[in-house]
Amino acid sequence: MSIFSFGKKPVEQLIKEGAKTEAEFKQLVEEACSRGAVHAKLFLDAHAPEKKVAEDALVNAVSQMTKEKGVLFCKGEIEQSVESNGMYSSFSTIEIITTSLNVLINLSMKYAPTGFEIIEPRELKVSVKEVQEILLDVSQQAQIYSHFILENSMNEAQKVDFAERLRRKVERGTELRQKAEDKLNKSASEGSKVA
Repeated sequence: MSIFSFGKKPVEQLIKEGAKTEAEFKQLVEEACSRGAVHAKLFLDAHAPEKKVAEDALVNAVSQMTKEKGVLFCKGEIEQSVESNGMYSSFSTIEIITTSLNVLINLSMKYAPTGFEIIEPRELKVSVKEVQEILLDVSQQAQIYSHFILENSMNEAQKVDFAERLRRKVERGTELRQKAEDKLNKSASEGSKVA
């Protein structure tokens, strides 16, 4: 089973329109990676009491991943499920190209792959701004997971109190992000005046 996509275009259409060969497609990938894109493999697994449920969970994950913002290309190969003690396990290898390292990290947080391999670029150059965005996004995802866990283990009064504290945290985080961006923009404009 495979799902192919490059943005909203199927790979077959992209190859017809631009990349006629595998080598041409590889050239497109190299060019994208030279502009900050990341080419990687993600490894997902799913477990369920029914074979179809395990496989469908992976088909759904790959399908959703193709629609994520910042995903340029996504191809998922889903292996046949294996049964053990009444449970079925299925595995998928997903080849993906994202517009940036941050997009790849966000996908990793959202889909929780069991492993991944960065294919290209061989070295990643990350700006301070991108590191700040990555850290803030990771922190936000951790907050979402914590919120989910706490929401499902609190009484109503605790939920109201928690929601208010979370609202204040979000406001403060937005403030800090804006200050960091303003500071970087100011440094960049001062640097261009000197040059």
